[in-house]
Amino acid sequence: MGFESPWLLLGLLGVAVPLLLHWYLRRTAPVVPLDAVMHLVLHGKGETRRLRLVHVVLLTLRALIVAGIALLFARPYLNVPAAGGAGERPIAAAIVLDDSMSMRLAGDGGTSWDRGRETALRALKELPAESVVFVVRATRPAIVVPDDASGWDAARAVRYVEGLSASRAGTDLGGAVRAALARVRGSPQRDRRVVVISDFHENPVAGLPSAEELAGIEVVPVDVAPTGPLHNRAVVDVSATPAPDLSPGHVRVRVVVANGAAEPMSEVLSVRAGATAAARRVECPSGGRCDEEFLLEVPEGVRVGEARLPPDDLADDDVRWFSLAPQDRDAVLLVDGDPSRRNGESGAYFVSRALSLRSNDDPGFVVTTVRDDELSPLHLAAVGTVGLLNPGTLSPDRARALADFVASGGGLFLAAGSNADPEAWSATLGVLLPAPVRSVLDLGNPAASAGKSLARVDASHPAVAGVADLLTEAHVGHLLLLENGWRVGSSVVASLEGGVPLLVERRVGRGTVLTWLSSLDRDWTDLPLLPAFAPFVRKAFSYLRIAGGQRPAGAVRVGEPRFVEFPPDADGAIVRPPSGTPLTLTGSAAFEKTAVPGIYIVDFFRKGRPEPVRSEAFVVNPDPEESVLRHGGGPPAVLVRTPASGPDAGAAATTRRLPLLPPFLVGLLLLLAEAWLRGKA
Repeated sequence: MGFESPWLLLGLLGVAVPLLLHWYLRRTAPVVPLDAVMHLVLHGKGETRRLRLVHVVLLTLRALIVAGIALLFARPYLNVPAAGGAGERPIAAAIVLDDSMSMRLAGDGGTSWDRGRETALRALKELPAESVVFVVRATRPAIVVPDDASGWDAARAVRYVEGLSASRAGTDLGGAVRAALARVRGSPQRDRRVVVISDFHENPVAGLPSAEELAGIEVVPVDVAPTGPLHNRAVVDVSATPAPDLSPGHVRVRVVVANGAAEPMSEVLSVRAGATAAARRVECPSGGRCDEEFLLEVPEGVRVGEARLPPDDLADDDVRWFSLAPQDRDAVLLVDGDPSRRNGESGAYFVSRALSLRSNDDPGFVVTTVRDDELSPLHLAAVGTVGLLNPGTLSPDRARALADFVASGGGLFLAAGSNADPEAWSATLGVLLPAPVRSVLDLGNPAASAGKSLARVDASHPAVAGVADLLTEAHVGHLLLLENGWRVGSSVVASLEGGVPLLVERRVGRGTVLTWLSSLDRDWTDLPLLPAFAPFVRKAFSYLRIAGGQRPAGAVRVGEPRFVEFPPDADGAIVRPPSGTPLTLTGSAAFEKTAVPGIYIVDFFRKGRPEPVRSEAFVVNPDPEESVLRHGGGPPAVLVRTPASGPDAGAAATTRRLPLLPPFLVGLLLLLAEAWLRGKA
């Protein structure tokens, strides 16, 4: 306890004034004779004792009024701990406020975020006048306000924090603390404080600054995690892969559930894709992770799904969305246009054997083979490269799906064969070919080496680098002859004697098509029987795997950008988030408004057409590490050790002054009591 102006306590001597006046007036008061009736009134039923008591209390109140006036001018206070560690001198303060998804966990009558924000507001309101304040949100990446070195006053920081809410993003507590240290070090104030408010679960504790980095700055950690047992179960991972062994529309969905509760889990886990759903009860021990696999038949046109648990203390991680066929750049889909042939005769057989080879420095490819009438967009969404081998007539929907696949960055190896119909190829695959197909050219029997040999191979091209000389040994008996007037982006990689193109590359959007105008079986060429075949196929597919760059991801985490790639026939797009206003894009760009988990629909438009020319979907999920809610036993030791040392350290006052006498309230009560008793005297 102390006084702002202790010398004014001399005013307490004024308490003697009412006492002296009372003593003096009693000595000099006149004697008034009373009649008999008044004498009986004053002496009846203890009236004299009551009046004496009233006079004593009245005298005491008057003395207290004088003492109170002296105390009010001296301004007494009580030293109490300050939530922000602030003293009375203006300081540079940074409030590091964890606003990640784990702070939305309910417990102890509220969420960790509610307690954290109230702590931040209290710390801001207790700062000395003229302090410079920074607020750092410990999300990923950390957000510092204001974005310059001038800082805010406490009142403005209070208004900012009052408008905040917990996000669903991950935590970068270490980065946030470092950003706070940099801001307060750059401030001219001598006293510097950093208040770190978090639930301090094991995940965000990693990456905090060392004790040397904290030297000279007082750090006050505040743990706002609930103290009771946790009740949180989370869907932390979902993956889907096509199941062509069942049908083109079937997918296998693998769901990983984490049980962070203190008791074993027995909950119903459901998986949904469009109108198709499946559910089963999942048993998982406390602190364990459990895998479940579901088989779904996905309706045509559905590209995303969700896995869901019943709500608990942290509802945000009870649902997770997934792309039904997330792309694997190392996966190859072979579309067999002649599956009726015996094993060992089709082009798909030769290509799959070549791609499946393993060596120490080349792990090979993950190969899946489907019939051309089984091909679906789900298959295309799951792979990075497609081999379309000896196809017949593709349906318009499948041809359009292939064109979209290539335009978005996929690689396509298109090989002809006995099923190739020049008219059908020109009609359905024309957007992928360098030119329309004129006819099938007969050059002789390749088995008798009567066909044409490769006369020119561009050895500098990555698709044939290192195997160009070997390819010249092959003979070609039949191939597709193209029309004149090739499309832009086409170039010849290999040609026969006389300059007839055999291997042609064409860029389509972000993707690449390599067209082998002969077959990859033994019908039209002897190449599958030569040593050049396997290295050529592997070189070509390796080139296609990387030629289109990274295709846009089917799933990203909250706060991460997702690249939206425009197809060639679109000049505008509308992104429809799970909630809120749709956003317009005018060109390919990284879409950064991913703060809300859920399904995002992207519709691409062309001027003059009301209907979208193409649509795609991607999903945004919370960081699964935010579901790891194992408490580390309070703030880490590096933050608890908070001495302010060094040549630039100010006075480390960690208390604030709490006034003990509200001036007007106390004075008013005493005066009212004195007036009331004076009327009773």
